[in-house]
Amino acid sequence: RVILRSEEVRRPGAPTWSPQGDWIAFSNYDSEQPEENGVYMIRPDGTELTHLTTDVGDPVWSPDGEWIAFAGYSPWDMGVFLVRRDGTEKLQLPTSPEHTNERKVVSWSPDGTRLAYGYNETIYVADADGAQVLDLAEKAGLNVAEWPAWSPRGDRIAFGGSLKDDWPDQLAEVRRAFDFSA
Repeated sequence: RVILRSEEVRRPGAPTWSPQGDWIAFSNYDSEQPEENGVYMIRPDGTELTHLTTDVGDPVWSPDGEWIAFAGYSPWDMGVFLVRRDGTEKLQLPTSPEHTNERKVVSWSPDGTRLAYGYNETIYVADADGAQVLDLAEKAGLNVAEWPAWSPRGDRIAFGGSLKDDWPDQLAEVRRAFDFSA
């Protein structure tokens, strides 16, 4: 069954289910109709299409389903954004001062209190409100760090990267040096 037709949104992509299964969030990027760009939500039955923000990026639901995070860009800036599922609040998390078009990945901690995100070849961990931000790549002595993924308990983060003196990519894991269980 088709739930969204191109007359409504021309180029939907990166769909992701809400944790409760009652919504699907997705992105839309159309250079011919930039006013239609952004992150949207729709019910699985095709009703209640909602345009949440004009910022573009691949959405990721918070574990409680109240927030959608995405790494992307707005008409004015690039970065990591959070928007409430009802569209009433939007935040931008701190990132490095360099802005690039590289693909970024956002990963919620299992309890929804923190996000890990790759940006400009480093990984940041931030409180969900952006209050505290930690650059993991710098602390771990990494040259490149990307694609963060939280462990099921939320006490570790796995990511791809390379050490400062070792260029080949490798899979790394941050453990107790950065204790996220406290």
